Amino acid sequence: MDKQVIRDIRHYELKPDDYSEKFDGVLGNVYKSSHELRCIGQRIARKLNELEFVTGDFDHVYIYLTSSLDNELISERIFEYDKHVRCFDFGQNRNDFNNLTDNDREKRINEITFKVLRWKFERDQSHKALIDKVEMLIERDGREMIINYKVKETKEYKLNIGFQIAPIDNKSKIVIDYLLKKDNRKLRSTVDLNHYEDIYYSVDKVSIDEHQITLHPKKTMKAEFVTEKYLPPLTIDIKELETVNERERQ
Repeated sequence: MDKQVIRDIRHYELKPDDYSEKFDGVLGNVYKSSHELRCIGQRIARKLNELEFVTGDFDHVYIYLTSSLDNELISERIFEYDKHVRCFDFGQNRNDFNNLTDNDREKRINEITFKVLRWKFERDQSHKALIDKVEMLIERDGREMIINYKVKETKEYKLNIGFQIAPIDNKSKIVIDYLLKKDNRKLRSTVDLNHYEDIYYSVDKVSIDEHQITLHPKKTMKAEFVTEKYLPPLTIDIKELETVNERERQ
């Protein structure tokens, strides 16, 4: 069996028998949705990806809300169009869901996502531990959870490049953390991204001198297209980095 690492989690909905309006299957036709609901699966999947969460012979998880199943009931099925996708139908009363506040709907989608992951994977203790860890980070940090991407370390400093998926608005962010080991002082800067996946093209190599940190993009045609709006290479003036307080450092 292939050992693939999870790449994406998406939320959809199944069309009810009594629904006659236009329907595309994306969450938001029958169940109320928002930009934040669409980010929740991405956030969980990318953190699990960082932790090398192995899913087996598929790497995409599609979760379909449906009222045709009893609440909390989960059913797995193969996605006929792509062998790299596995589908999970989840019983969720649509009226109960739609009557929730925006904040409670976000909590519910997080809850549903972890229920599905546990239903599928937690028989393996290593999988369970990673699911528990990401759920804890989501509960602690919420939208501001950082997904680590690249690390550069010397005797003098540790530089961590990560990203956040839509922590405040629709913009995602590159997060640059610069730890000075001599006095254990962490400094931080952020760079706005139109989409979190842009970091994979905008940051390939990292260089640093006494004045600035430079994020070098990949040298591909796709990278040129994606990064042209960011005027690469991205540079961060070290003097403009802000001190990270103790709470943020945890």
